[in-house]
Amino acid sequence: FCFVVKNPDFPPPAISGLYLGLYVLIMGVATFCWIQVHKLRMWQEPLNVVDDSFDDEAMKQPKHEDMTMTGTTIEVADEYAENEGNLAVSASGDDPCDTCEVGGQSECTTRNDTAIDPKKSYTIIAMRPPSKQLMSKQFLALAGFFAFHQSHNTWILTTTKDFLSFLGDDEYGNKYLSIFTLLTPVSILGLPFVDIILRKYGYSIGLHFINLLGIAVGLVKVTSTNLSVQVVGFVMYSFYRCFVFSITFSCLPTFLGIDVLGKGCGFLILYGGILSFIVNIPLSNVTMNRLGGDFFLANLLYLIGCLPCVALCEIVRKGFAVEKAAKQS
Repeated sequence: FCFVVKNPDFPPPAISGLYLGLYVLIMGVATFCWIQVHKLRMWQEPLNVVDDSFDDEAMKQPKHEDMTMTGTTIEVADEYAENEGNLAVSASGDDPCDTCEVGGQSECTTRNDTAIDPKKSYTIIAMRPPSKQLMSKQFLALAGFFAFHQSHNTWILTTTKDFLSFLGDDEYGNKYLSIFTLLTPVSILGLPFVDIILRKYGYSIGLHFINLLGIAVGLVKVTSTNLSVQVVGFVMYSFYRCFVFSITFSCLPTFLGIDVLGKGCGFLILYGGILSFIVNIPLSNVTMNRLGGDFFLANLLYLIGCLPCVALCEIVRKGFAVEKAAKQS
């Protein structure tokens, strides 16, 4: 990047070839590592994506309840030994009462606490077909959340030069643009904070932290035209970018099946790219051609857009609560 900046007359095809070669190098190394990991996994037992606390010892223990669902009928079998004899209970969705046999005698009693409503049954997302996993409410909420913040990230990256120029950075020889460029890789310093937040508070709070950082970055852009103050926004943006990608992508394996995980990551990037294409291009044209390069309105729209993302975070949080309850039942 520094070479390209110092040599503005460098031909665009050569620049494209340079970035393409870098892309091939990175993807080649990543593909090689993935192949090695895949070979290693072939020698290991498959990962249980439904319940990570479900171990072999738990499998060997007798279960108190065995549930089988067929159509709209749920049969619950509960067998245990007592001094008086053997008790067998079977409940059917079509039968209003349970049939109990105690010591060879039978009697009909109503047990609402044992009957299970088929309409209230819940299938863990990782156990659903791939298409239904990607259409689950939790994934769609996370996808919408990520799409907005990825579009916001792309907007900041592509418009910072013009935004700073409007504030007078050209008079300083693009000094503040250089500061922004140098601070962008500093986002790696945010990883320890990501780890602390996820371990202590969980993914739902981590998503709220993303919103807070997005709001903080937007407030700096909207409330101040001082270039020195914008440096604070650059630091916040570095952490914001780190949080968006690390927390969102690490959240996916917690509820998606391992065979759908790659598709889920791809759809997140796809949705973000589509939203960025639909919103950022027209917004930049209006800003540059009709507003004379004033980014106040565009930055205000992205700042306001962070507020609906709070509701998306709550949908994801409730989804985690339902999944946890289903795994523990």
